[in-house]
Amino acid sequence: MLLNILKLIPLSAIPVIVSALAWKLDKNEVKFRDTVRGKILIGILFGLISIIGSEFGVSINGAIINVRDAAPICAGLIFSAPSGIIAGLIGGVERFFAVAWGAGEYTRIACVASTILAGLFPAVLRRYIFDNKMPRWMYGTGVALYIETFHMLMIFLTHLSDAAHALPYVRQCALPMILVNTLAVTAAILLVSMLRRPAGKKEKKLPTILQSFQRGTLIVMAVALAASVLFVQYLETRRVEAGTGITLSDELEELAEDISERTDQEILNLADAVSMVLRSDPVLGMEMMSEMAENGLVEEINYYGEDGIVSGSTLPEMIGKSVNDSPRAEQLKEILAGNKGKQAFAFDASALDPAVSRRYAAAAVTGEGMVEIGLNMDQVRKMIAPIVPGLAPLHGIDGGGYALIADQSGNIVSRSNGNREGTLQSLGLAGEMIDADPDDLFLAETENGRTFGMFRNVEGFTAVAAMPYNEAMFSRDLIVYIIMFLEVIIFGSMFILTWFLAKHNIADNLAAINRSLGRISSGDLNVKVDVRTNSEFSVLSDDINKTVETMKGYIAAEAARLERELELAKTIQHSALPNVFPPYPYRHEFDIFAEMVPAKEVGGDFYDFYIVDGSVLLFVIADVSGKGIPASLFMMRSRTMIKSLALSGVSVEEVFRQTNDNLCTENDAEMFVTAWIGGLNLVNGAVTFANAGHNPPLVRYGGQFEYLEGKSGFVLGGMEDMTYHKQQFKLKKGDAIFLYTDGVTEAVNVDNKPYGESRLKDFLNSLPEDCSSEEICKRVKADVYEFAGEAPQFDDITVMCVRFLEKMPKVTMEPPAAH
Repeated sequence: MLLNILKLIPLSAIPVIVSALAWKLDKNEVKFRDTVRGKILIGILFGLISIIGSEFGVSINGAIINVRDAAPICAGLIFSAPSGIIAGLIGGVERFFAVAWGAGEYTRIACVASTILAGLFPAVLRRYIFDNKMPRWMYGTGVALYIETFHMLMIFLTHLSDAAHALPYVRQCALPMILVNTLAVTAAILLVSMLRRPAGKKEKKLPTILQSFQRGTLIVMAVALAASVLFVQYLETRRVEAGTGITLSDELEELAEDISERTDQEILNLADAVSMVLRSDPVLGMEMMSEMAENGLVEEINYYGEDGIVSGSTLPEMIGKSVNDSPRAEQLKEILAGNKGKQAFAFDASALDPAVSRRYAAAAVTGEGMVEIGLNMDQVRKMIAPIVPGLAPLHGIDGGGYALIADQSGNIVSRSNGNREGTLQSLGLAGEMIDADPDDLFLAETENGRTFGMFRNVEGFTAVAAMPYNEAMFSRDLIVYIIMFLEVIIFGSMFILTWFLAKHNIADNLAAINRSLGRISSGDLNVKVDVRTNSEFSVLSDDINKTVETMKGYIAAEAARLERELELAKTIQHSALPNVFPPYPYRHEFDIFAEMVPAKEVGGDFYDFYIVDGSVLLFVIADVSGKGIPASLFMMRSRTMIKSLALSGVSVEEVFRQTNDNLCTENDAEMFVTAWIGGLNLVNGAVTFANAGHNPPLVRYGGQFEYLEGKSGFVLGGMEDMTYHKQQFKLKKGDAIFLYTDGVTEAVNVDNKPYGESRLKDFLNSLPEDCSSEEICKRVKADVYEFAGEAPQFDDITVMCVRFLEKMPKVTMEPPAAH
């Protein structure tokens, strides 16, 4: 195909060269190309080029590709609307009558319509979209793509009843014709654009808001077009695969049934023959049974009398056994009772012997009982081998599919076209069948290209049904091509209509000012607007620059004031939290440390702890939503409520319940706080806790930190009348609990990778067990900072650690709290 496309290059170069020459040689003061006579002559000239492009097209597998449409498009876009219309009419009329001297009749209507449109459509665009000016090269590319897509679509529309012929034709023509005609138009516009540019001076390109709109619209439509086509292709592929699977499965089912029926018939015939001999001459019948067994024709033959007792058998151990002892008693009794004269059936004896799988048939011996014959799989294969070759030709598949039967060695023994040469390996099916399961659709590279296949094992043979991939996917390709061409036309038409409706001749200078304003609104206040082509824009530029300078002054002053207030707020916030450690130097039952490192803004993290009733250490950690002064105020309110309720002696879950209800009152800012509260009984090490949507703490049991599992209630301040669950676990001497806010686990490094819970757990477990609470907290904080590196801190980092050291003595004097 590439060679044939290259053959079209000389033809595609003709409209390019003629466009450049017609433009370059017309040097008069009054341009000849702009006169009525000039427009007509240019139209005729490009009409003749269109005829040349049509008559000297290149054949690709019976399809003629050409560059007929490039000439009218060039005439209409580069020169004038009348020139394009004249060229399109000349090329279209010539193509209509060209069938008389050998042009294809099949695409006659499609070619005529597209050539006329190639002259008319650019003419309309030039008049109403491009203001009678030659467009930029990308617009010419789009117009050519639109026309050639319409050309291909017309072939389908004019041959809907002959899709089997139309689709291969379009497959051959679409890409070459679209590519060559589009390149010709693009090259012509680019070359003329270079020629009309003044020597030594580049053409000034002033971007407009309309161009930005066009670009955005084009991208959206292109993405939508690609997505919709890919989605349709995906759906159609799945549909075709499902349909092909059903077709092949049905064919295999019929072929398998045919093989099974023939097998049953053959073994029944054998049983009939034995029963007839037994009926006429029992002695001869017994000899016949022994001879068949000795020759390996059967696995076993059993002769049952009318009483259901085996009186003769090729297996001595069967003599004297009753029909009731047989695993096949259900089938045999029907024959003894006279309900059936004969019956063939399969019997899987793998439960008794994994190597045994046999086919049986039984036939009544009139007035003498019945005879039962059993064959193993090798004997069945030998028995039906002569009839298998004739089975596959009875089963054909529409659309180029075929069925075949192979033996255990993979040799083809029967095929729907009668050809029994080759093997599954030589056809290219064996490799994919190894990885596939029976009755599963697979795709293989065969001697005839990609092929869908499905197989089933029947009576020791392998039945295969196959369908060429291209034949199976014909309907998918047809639908995808038509939808793709239709959507190009639809999206292209929508783009042009949207462009037309949004078209406003906005001055280039306004676009430049808008770009500067865009940078200013994005935060770049160092931008200077300097558009001075006239007094209006000069005044506007000065006004904008003065406004920006004034705004910069206000921002600087406000930033300084806000910075001072934030620093003061951070100081107040930090001083409100316990910061003297150890807080209870006279208490030796526990070791506690906590620290909060605020981010650049004041935040909402807080912690607290207090001793209740002299024997319980209550400790709290919390994180308020949001940042800044509002979060700080909400933090103080939340901390005060929790402390007041905790010191009043209510349970931990009641502390959260009442705090939640109080915070929900007059919470117009809709802020909330996550919190975790625990009470360590210093007598026995029991910890009673409640969780309000906060990160689960890590508890060290026996030397290893693990995340504490438990129910988590709703955040505080989020919704009224919420309940919280009291939960409990126990610490032993030396155990510890580590609490933190999400500023730890969500701290990110320069690659925007979060610190994470796994890293926190692993780091804690790497610390020595004798680390104090303060050392644990400080090491964790240092590891977070090391991980983050130069990345800024966006959230407060708050950590708390409590270690249970020893049980409290029964009598303890309680001096005032250190904080």
